[in-house]
Amino acid sequence: KGLVLKEKARAAELLQDLAETPDEKVCIFDVFSEPPSINWWHMAMPQGKRNYNICKAMLKLLAIIVVVQVLIVLPFAQYIVLPYSKIGSSAGGMKMQIAGIILGNVNMFLSLQSCI
Repeated sequence: KGLVLKEKARAAELLQDLAETPDEKVCIFDVFSEPPSINWWHMAMPQGKRNYNICKAMLKLLAIIVVVQVLIVLPFAQYIVLPYSKIGSSAGGMKMQIAGIILGNVNMFLSLQSCI
């Protein structure tokens, strides 16, 4: 667990209180500016737990990317782009506009998912 103090004097007082419980480990860091966004959550997290969370998030993103590629991009390429390519023309018109909107929305949701 983490604790953020606004005054350094309060940290010394807290250390004296915690000195009575030697089985507790306390780390104090000087912070000169507020860390952005969710960095507050990770200040007092053990390194192993932080690394586990990073790996878990990377695997989650990779799984989302694979699912999007297999379920949306691959069928789009196979059934819309490839037939046009085989006859020597480029895909265009309403189908490409709709596909662009769908793929743009998928990219947006993928980006939002990575923030969660």
